[in-house]
Amino acid sequence: MTARFRDGTIRGRSGRPASSITFSNRCPDHFKGPLLSRSSVVSVVRCNSASVVERLLSARLPASGLFWMGGAAFFFSLMTLFIKLTGQRLPSQQIVLVRSAATLIYSYLAVRWAGVSPWGHRRRLLVVRGLFGFGAMICFYLALTKLPLADATAIFFSNPVLAALFAAAFLGEQLGVREVGAALLSFGGICLIAQPTVLFGSGGGSLNLVYVGVTVLGAIFAAAGYATVRALRTSEHPTVVVFYLPLVATIGSLPTIELVDMPWPTASTGRGPGGPCP
Repeated sequence: MTARFRDGTIRGRSGRPASSITFSNRCPDHFKGPLLSRSSVVSVVRCNSASVVERLLSARLPASGLFWMGGAAFFFSLMTLFIKLTGQRLPSQQIVLVRSAATLIYSYLAVRWAGVSPWGHRRRLLVVRGLFGFGAMICFYLALTKLPLADATAIFFSNPVLAALFAAAFLGEQLGVREVGAALLSFGGICLIAQPTVLFGSGGGSLNLVYVGVTVLGAIFAAAGYATVRALRTSEHPTVVVFYLPLVATIGSLPTIELVDMPWPTASTGRGPGGPCP
């Protein structure tokens, strides 16, 4: 049994909040809590009548950032698989354009649902975050079409370690022995995957080092994007930060329509270059 108090929280018999999510009487101007803190509280718009938001509040949604990051990693892995399959028929630039345009629609709806302005407060930094994300997508999607899926993914996922280094260098966050050790292991893993002839001689690996470098560049862009998100945590609502990435990526991808031959499958044939699209 629960009761609703004047502060907007829902409490059970023990007096403890029934959910880690609260809502206020007005639309929040920005998200003020730490991005991945366990104690972070998300403010949402209070509806005049029973709504989907209030039903979600009573569902005891997990507040742990690790939970949501784990879910994001799962769906990101599925996305890389579909990119690999689609990249056998379509150029990577076209995949970036379609993905960005679709995400732009969804993220705009999320911003409207949250009741905040989509343009944010620190617009220049939001655009910079979008540019970093766009660069990461271009590099990673190209790498997925040119390198084995496991190798491209393993190299690209060195970006969390790089993000920790950027956060320490530019945001003043502490970097401990574990983070330094993880960075060294990550770079060592990249060398073992790529096996450059400089280190392994004539018995080096068969991976194209150009595309390995493109993947590393994408990881750097992604890490810079994550560090920028961290810098925006005190001034911007999370949905606004998400919105700017597909916005910048869609605009940045439009010129590639003229630079790259983009074969668009039709609904009647479902065919791309060389045969049916996967």
